[in-house]
Amino acid sequence: MEWTFVGLGFDGSNDYITNTTPDYVNIGTDLPAFNLTTYSISAWIKTTGDYLTIFSNHNEGAPAREYIFQIFGGKLRLWVNNGSGNEVFVSGSVNVNDGNWNHVAVVVNGTSVMFYVNGASGGSGTLLKTPTFSATSKIVIGAYAPGTRPFSGLLDEVQFYNTDISSGNVATLY
Repeated sequence: MEWTFVGLGFDGSNDYITNTTPDYVNIGTDLPAFNLTTYSISAWIKTTGDYLTIFSNHNEGAPAREYIFQIFGGKLRLWVNNGSGNEVFVSGSVNVNDGNWNHVAVVVNGTSVMFYVNGASGGSGTLLKTPTFSATSKIVIGAYAPGTRPFSGLLDEVQFYNTDISSGNVATLY
């Protein structure tokens, strides 16, 4: 059997997906089980680009509080700003911008971060800070914010989990 992925094309300029009605998700009301210290994000990606955002969650205004699942230096990276001016990064160890379809995931449990590429370990690290958010945070797929650090390539099946999915679950998604 041959698998054919289609995905959504992002032009690296001004394409993105966000929650538009309303413009923000109220975490306390709309996502009562949303957990900011234990979560997982997975997606199928196809790109040759760099410094691209797969998924971001951030508030607008000061102080900036955000986390961004992105490609930087050809590898997966989780960027967290906890709102006190402390930005921390954890990077994976496997190149994912090779122009092929790759299944990627990041699993966060407290300060522990695990990256997965095509069902296998793609590196790990430790966050020195965890994010704290206001009641409203913008969720964006394919950009950090509309028009900022846009994704160039194809994205498919972007999924967010409010738990740390197991390596077995990641392998099943792959």
